[in-house]
Amino acid sequence: MLEYYTLISQKYPSKDILQMVLYLGEKPLKMKNKIQKENIKFSYILKDIKDIKCEELLESEDLTDKILAVLCNVENPSKYFREILTELSKLPERERRDYLKKLLNLLSYRPKLMEELRKEENKMPLTIDKETMEKHPLYKDGVEKGVEKGKLEAQKKDVLNLHKKLNLEPEKIADILELPVSFVKEILKEEKE
Repeated sequence: MLEYYTLISQKYPSKDILQMVLYLGEKPLKMKNKIQKENIKFSYILKDIKDIKCEELLESEDLTDKILAVLCNVENPSKYFREILTELSKLPERERRDYLKKLLNLLSYRPKLMEELRKEENKMPLTIDKETMEKHPLYKDGVEKGVEKGKLEAQKKDVLNLHKKLNLEPEKIADILELPVSFVKEILKEEKE
């Protein structure tokens, strides 16, 4: 920031410079906003974008501002996505796809909101095309987690069926299904509870 200040002040020597860093991270802001040494004191404004209410950006006429609102404090994600997707549905296909890509890229900073987007997208006549969605890293993570969850559910079902129908001991079930005995015992314990 000090280097930027120097370069900007050289280009615009008669202007006052006000610098701000807008923090986008998910974790709490811990950065320092000043340098204080024996021969220099320098500071700038440091603001966490989550401290900005997304309604301020949603009121903008510019759709880019509304898309950026996903980085702010989104108190009602389903309402936010409903509004955004409604606006996007009115756009021509190419422009809509461009804004959706921007939204998905910003969501990489807010992965917890991805599921809310998916829920609202399913309710709308607008769909996020498969190609755009499949290229997004959060989508790939979700698919992998879904596959793993599906495998886990199938394994649980197999364990329970072998236990109920054949009354097999956990060690035998683990051997047949090639699973850890501790996993089988845990499933059987959950079933009893």
